[in-house]
This record gives sequence, C-alpha cells and structure tokens, in this order.
Amino acid sequence: MLKWFKENIIEPIKEGVEEAKAELAVEKAEKEKLEEEFEATFETISQEEKLALALAAPFRCVATGQYVSLFDIDEEEAQQKPPCLYQIGNLAEQDKKILDELASLLKRDFKATDQQTTLEAIQTFKNALFTETIPDTIAFHAAVISYLTTGAADLGYLTKEEALEEVKEVADLVRDHYPNWEAYGKDFLAGDYMNNALGKKILSRVVKNLLVCSGSPWNQVKL
Repeated sequence: MLKWFKENIIEPIKEGVEEAKAELAVEKAEKEKLEEEFEATFETISQEEKLALALAAPFRCVATGQYVSLFDIDEEEAQQKPPCLYQIGNLAEQDKKILDELASLLKRDFKATDQQTTLEAIQTFKNALFTETIPDTIAFHAAVISYLTTGAADLGYLTKEEALEEVKEVADLVRDHYPNWEAYGKDFLAGDYMNNALGKKILSRVVKNLLVCSGSPWNQVKL
C-alpha cells in the first residue's frame, strides 16, 4: 500500500512540482533576457518618444496591466523599466492579447479604428485642451491625447512619426504648465471627468505607483 501510494501519489506530485519550477525558471530567464535587450536599446529611444509615452502613462498602464496592483510593488519590480511605457511598437513584441485589448479600448472609448477616426478623435480632444471648454483639465486631456496617439501607432493606425507630431504641441503645453510629474499626476486625477468611481480609484493607484517606482517613466523622463 505504501509503495503504491508513493509511486502513484507522491512521485507524480514531486514530478509536477519540478516541472512547474522548470517552467518558472524558463519564464524568468526569458523575461531577464528581454529586460537586458531593452536596457541595451533604452538610450537609443528619442526623448520625444519617451515623453509622449510618459504623458500617456496612466491610461497606458491600465491598458497593459502595468502598476495597477492594489498592493505595494516589490523593490525588484519597482526598479524595472516596462518597455511598453518607453517605446512605441513594443507591444507587438510582447503580447498580441494586449494589442487586441488596446484596439478594443480605443474603439470603445474614442471610436478610433483607423487613421481617419483616430485623427478625428485626437482633434476633438485637442479642441477641448486648447480652447479650455472644460476648465482645469490640461493634464487629463494631455494624457488622453498621448494615450490615443501612441496606442494608435502601436496598432498601425498612425506611424510613429505621425503620433509624435500630434503629441508635440501637447507636450510643450504640459511642460509650460507643470513643474514636475507629481503636479501633472495630481491635476490628471483632479481633471478626470470621464471615468466612474472604480476607474478613478484604479487610476489613483497607478499614479501613485508611477511616482514611487524608480523604473517608472515619471522617474526616468524629465518633464
């Protein structure tokens, strides 16, 4: 009986545990390899691109699952630079599911499904930003425009160059208006008129993590 129990219960469990450990080790090695490759290319990414994605970061984090944890992020993870928050086009190399989710979000929130509908949506928010039809929403509108343009570039609705050109005047306005990312984040949350209570709670957590994590674009990119 003991022999049967060992052979049919204990040994299979041990084998299962070892297989799981091996899979985790492979995943960890692959993740570390991607991080090393990204670190090697980090300095080659233009400041324009980094800034555009930093402006978009609150929404982009939600879309990609970065910094949304309700718990404190551990030190090792906090030091990592999520490539999708620094580089347009990186999502295609990470996970097609994230791209599909991003396409769904842009369609749902902005009716953006191609170049024309994307540019129309961008212009709508630029009109709101530069004419101040809704007061005290500079950071919020800047984040929306940057998220929409960079996301559209990820999906191929716009080229990277087109996206960065759309963000350029927005970035200039933000730099003139805010001394640092803390002020930008505070105004972003205060100016949010689109999300419900749950959405605002999630974004509040994301903003906090963007400010405290050393690998966050808000601690790597100068405003």
